[in-house]
Amino acid sequence: MIALINRFYDPASGEILFSGCNIKELDPRWYHTQIAIVQQEPVLFSGSIKENICYGLDLDKVTVEMLDEACEKSNALSFIKDVKMMPDGYNTIVGERGVKLSGG
Repeated sequence: MIALINRFYDPASGEILFSGCNIKELDPRWYHTQIAIVQQEPVLFSGSIKENICYGLDLDKVTVEMLDEACEKSNALSFIKDVKMMPDGYNTIVGERGVKLSGG
């Protein structure tokens, strides 16, 4: 299903609609800016929370306001800003695959 929704290939029969339009008729670049995949298992790297959030970006250009906005939208801001849970905030090291974070 994910491959079809992302249009990695087209269905053998039927159609996939996005807001009532067949995705075959949409501009692929525009369409891919409208969808996202959120996996059940997070992929975390051994660096800080900030480094994980900003993966692939120039860290020098990312402001605290930008981080706050992204975390607010993902419902993560409250626990990242909680000094009892994350005393180093965005600089908290998560460990490989998040081993230093509690899953509970």
